[in-house]
Parts: sequence; C-alpha cells; structure tokens
Amino acid sequence: MALSDVNTLSKKNSLLRKWIQKPSHAGYFFLAPAVVTLLAVTLFPLIYAVNVSLHQYIISKPYLGKPWVGLGNYARLFTDKDFYSSLKATFIFAVPAIGGEFLFGLCCALLLNRKMRGLGIIRTIIVIPMMIAPVVVGLMWKFMLDFDAGILNYFIRIIGFNPPNWLGDKNWAIPAIIITDIWQWTPLFSLLILAGLQSLPNEPFEAAKVDGASNWQTFTRITFPMLGPFILIALLLRVIDILRIFDKVFVMTGGGPGRVTVFVSLFAYRQAFSYYYVSYGIAAAFAILLIITVLANLFIKILKKDI
Repeated sequence: MALSDVNTLSKKNSLLRKWIQKPSHAGYFFLAPAVVTLLAVTLFPLIYAVNVSLHQYIISKPYLGKPWVGLGNYARLFTDKDFYSSLKATFIFAVPAIGGEFLFGLCCALLLNRKMRGLGIIRTIIVIPMMIAPVVVGLMWKFMLDFDAGILNYFIRIIGFNPPNWLGDKNWAIPAIIITDIWQWTPLFSLLILAGLQSLPNEPFEAAKVDGASNWQTFTRITFPMLGPFILIALLLRVIDILRIFDKVFVMTGGGPGRVTVFVSLFAYRQAFSYYYVSYGIAAAFAILLIITVLANLFIKILKKDI
C-alpha cells in the first residue's frame, strides 16, 4: 500500500471518529445496528410479500412460474363468497367477544377498586389467563368443552340437562370460542379500567355526594364518561388483536364444523398453506391488515376527541 493511500485512510478514520464523537451523531451510530436489523426482518419481508401478492404463485405447480397478475388477487377477493363468509364469521365472533370482555372487565375493575385484604393476590390471579399462550388456552378449553369427557358437560349432566356438542355443533362452535376468548382477555380490560379508576380525581365525586347523587347517578354521569379514554384504549388493543385470531381457532375447531369458524386469518392460512395459492393467501392477509388499519384509525380519532 502506497504512503498516499495510508494517509488518505487515516484522514478518513479521523473524520469518522470526529463525526461519531459529536453528541448529536453518536446516537445514530449506536442505533444503526438495531435499525438495520429491524429493517431486515420487517421491511424486506413486507416488500417481498407485496411483490408475491402481485403475481400468481402456486407452490404445488412450480412449473407455472410466477406470472404477473397485478391487482388480480385483490380483485378476486371482492368476488370470493368464502372470503365474505369468513369476514362475517369473524365479526359475529368479535363483537360479542369484545362486548363480554368489556362488561366483565368493567365489573372486575369496579370490584377491585377498593381497599381489602389480599387485593394484590386477587389481582395477580385475575391476570393469569392473559399470561397463558393462546395455543395452550385453546387446548385447555378444547379438553374442558369435549362432548364426552369435558368437565363442563360433566356438570351440565349432573344438574339434569343434555349438554351441547360445543365444538362439533355449528350452533355452538362460535359461542365456545367466544367463551374462551372472554376468559383469556377480560383481565386486559380489568387492568386498564382499574388504572383509569385509580387515576380519577376525587373532587367530582365529593361534589356529587354533597349534591345527593345516588351511586348509579355518580357512575353513569361521572365515572363512566371519565373512563372513556381508558375504555377506548382497551377496545383499540382488542380490536387489533381479535381480528387476527388464529391459534385458538386452529387448535379448538380447525375452522369447523364445516366452515362455521373459518375466520379471515384462517381463510388466508388455508389459501396459502392448504390450497398452496400463496399469492392469494398473502392478498387476503393484506386485506385483513387494511381492515385493522381503518378500524384502528377510527378508534384513534375518537380517542383524540375525548382527550
């Protein structure tokens, strides 16, 4: 290496060292590895998925190649009755599930918002379902709801009633998954609403007490309206998550009986990995993402107005 090259390299190193030593630049230098890794594991797969969704890619027929179809896969979704059926099933499940989680979570938060012995232990116990992996929850409830050996049907028979076939009857499959989801995610509403209750100022409640307001009037006119932002945050988190539900459904029913519990996430999975229409399955996944984005933005706008 020539002397001039060595001098040039040393000058570049000194310039780089000076650039890094500046407080405003050092942060970028230390963040660079994390940013590059994040882009590699998120941005590249996203771009690749978009590219695949614009082609016709069938894994079981590699000899067909990957011909360009543009927005053909997305246009196909608008005419696919199975997609609309899965979307309908998703909302039939999501609306009562979120409603039940909210009501039970609100009741639990109101009960826990008081001074009592062992309150910390009770709160810990209530949070346990949320800490269990969804697949484990699905397996656990699948065994409990089993028609022949399930503990729930055992008690139903003891009191003299004929138990339903929870996971094998098309009229009971979605209610069974709703019950499971409510059991697991009610603690999320409880925690967020309880945090809201404990952050409310005392002055409005003292004024209501002086004015002779009843407990129900205090709750409906003061407590509940002031809890609005906390409730909206909980609803936002659950809407984003529940429209992507896959694991519990896959474990408990596999989409059955028939196609009753084929929710949109399971529909996309089947298209990509059961029927091997990968590009169409990815297009369905992006449709789910679009729906979630629209609903999330709607909740955020409402939340900003309340704040």
